[in-house]
Formats: sequence, C-alpha cells, structure tokens
Amino acid sequence: MIETIEGLASADGTLHPIQEAFVRAGAMQCGFCTPGMIMTAKELLAETPSPSRDEIRAYIGPRNLCRCTGYQKIIDAVEDAARVLHGEESLLTRSPDADHGEGAVPGRQLPAGLRELGREHEGHFLIRALRSSQESGSMALGT
Repeated sequence: MIETIEGLASADGTLHPIQEAFVRAGAMQCGFCTPGMIMTAKELLAETPSPSRDEIRAYIGPRNLCRCTGYQKIIDAVEDAARVLHGEESLLTRSPDADHGEGAVPGRQLPAGLRELGREHEGHFLIRALRSSQESGSMALGT
C-alpha cells in the first residue's frame, strides 16, 4: 500500500495529529520538505512510538533534507505528535495565524513590508528571487 500526505487527513478535513503538530510547532517553513518530513515522522512513530529527540534527529536527518531550518521545530513537532498519539495533551499552542489568514505564513506573522517582496498563494508565501551582481550574499528578513 502506498500512503501519501493527501491521505493522512480525515475525510472531513481534520488534520492527522502529526500534521497538526507541524502546524502548532511552526515546522513547515517554506513547505517544500514538509510532506516528506511528515511521512517520515509517521513511519518513525509507527516503529518507535516514543522516540527521544536524538532518535528523531537520527531517523529524519538522513532521509529528508530541509534547507530552511536547523530541524528544531521539526523535532518539536514529531515529539509533540508522539505525545498526542499516546493520548496526552499537546504541549504546543496553535499559533493564531496557523490557518493562513491574510498576511500569514505558518507559525509566524509577516514582517512589515515583506508583502511587497512576494505574495501569498494557497496558504504559502511565494517570494520573488532577487538577482545581484555579487557572487554571494545573504538576505535577512527582520521583524
């Protein structure tokens, strides 16, 4: 049987506890790796129902690459999902903008002026790529 991220939510649209934990933890970042992270977390929790943070890191690290994070929020989400799947209460609080309201990115509020750089589309924030004559550099988005 092949299971995909689309099959995790209930027929009525209720998110699976792992999906909900990713929302609560703000672990979705850009969203590119999220389906793989969630499916990997599901596999881990099926094999090891109460993994330690080190076990989560060791399991997810070689299977999925996330270029946005240091994996801490992802580890928090998996740890919280394990708690919820055991019938315990979540230790994470759902962010007020978790439902992708106007100007919202999962888990955080957009900094002032950021909307000028991109736009929101179907719950994801798309940002324009910027070109520079410099070979390398960085871009920081402040709050």
